[in-house]
Amino acid sequence: MTESGEYIVACNGLKLKEEKSNPRFIELEYHPGPSKNVNIALQKFVTSIYTTTKRVKDLLEITGYIFAADRESRRGKPNDVEYHSWSRSFHFHTKVRDLKFWNTEEVKKLLNDILCFITGDKEYKFTFYKGADDFPADLFDTEQLSLDVKKKISITLFSGGLDSLAGIIEKLETTKDELCLVSHQSGQPSVKKTQDDLFAAIDKLYPGRCKHYKYHCGLSHLKSIDETQRTRAFLFTSMAFAIANTYNQEKIYVFENGITSLNFAKTQDMMNGRASRTTHPKTIALLERLFTIMAGKTFKIEHPFLFNTKTEVLGVIKKY
Repeated sequence: MTESGEYIVACNGLKLKEEKSNPRFIELEYHPGPSKNVNIALQKFVTSIYTTTKRVKDLLEITGYIFAADRESRRGKPNDVEYHSWSRSFHFHTKVRDLKFWNTEEVKKLLNDILCFITGDKEYKFTFYKGADDFPADLFDTEQLSLDVKKKISITLFSGGLDSLAGIIEKLETTKDELCLVSHQSGQPSVKKTQDDLFAAIDKLYPGRCKHYKYHCGLSHLKSIDETQRTRAFLFTSMAFAIANTYNQEKIYVFENGITSLNFAKTQDMMNGRASRTTHPKTIALLERLFTIMAGKTFKIEHPFLFNTKTEVLGVIKKY
């Protein structure tokens, strides 16, 4: 049976002195200083997309801290097979800019629903505190800035895997869209190199059609305890939503073959954290609901390869 108890996570400079002796207390901070133990390149990312709202900046910080806490908390032993194994509970305490929005019960419940489904964990609670507004990332970082987008833009997740590569190639071959490719980089050199090398090849074949947006987010001085990274899907899609919000787009694209998305259980113990639900239809629906509430208008996540096998996805690359 896995260890019981709730992880208490303090973020963004919050000090919870009463939790100091709690073995399940985690402090996470990305701002420069002696307490920094997480890398969240928020300012650099915002600069690359010119501007974004306070609410979206909060989202990027929240998802970054969740991703870090996911890797810094133990799920259980590899041979735990009981139905309740590999499930944890979290209580996040963090400062935000848009307290009124994040403090609503609807939003907090939706965060819990999203995270519990994609991770297999028991519960995600949030206590939000009013934080100070930060300095603009650059001259253009103001909510009054509106970008006039003349051309058709498609925003797609770009992991460096075969499915996202096939989807990007198909988009470039069948449309005249300009593509915004969104990558998460956590500090693993091999992943970064794969993404950068593939983008260079795509840019050579389809010059001027794509722009590569990279968001660096991961642990700094800490060593990861768990590498399942089930919360990465929330971080990844939030990055794409941030770009879509800036460019006044109402959808993003994710490319993952249907067998992986549905992730049929091969054995009876394939549950909770053992099963990936990163692009499961329910995950997509829950994320769409959150992003719709955040944007104040209907927001869609298109999943073109949902009914495709890996063989059919590879067929796309072969075709072109």
